[in-house]
Amino acid sequence: MRVPAIGYTDFVFHAHGMIVDLKTSSTLPSAIKVSHARQGAVYARAFSNYAMRFAYVTPKKSAVYELENAADHLAALANIAQRLERFLRISADPHELAGLVCPDYESFYWSSPVARANGLKTFGF
Repeated sequence: MRVPAIGYTDFVFHAHGMIVDLKTSSTLPSAIKVSHARQGAVYARAFSNYAMRFAYVTPKKSAVYELENAADHLAALANIAQRLERFLRISADPHELAGLVCPDYESFYWSSPVARANGLKTFGF
């Protein structure tokens, strides 16, 4: 089963061959986060290898970082996608697949009470 990658660019400067992705945060990172770098690598490739930058903005500071190793992040994503495809081939039953994984409830993805309730219903804990 193929799983599409869907994303939305914030700023594309065709005249400069550059994409800038805006990230807001309460703290300013000192480098591009790995998940952001992977996201940016896909954007850069989708736009014929445009330069990729991330603008991190906090209430008090900002910084712009350039993605320099897009090919490495694309290779990692290809590996992840292949593993996901193998996982999805195990079964067409979503309940069986859910029974094979454990959610990380400490992730912000589970911060919503509705998401937590659905997690409990889906995973049983």
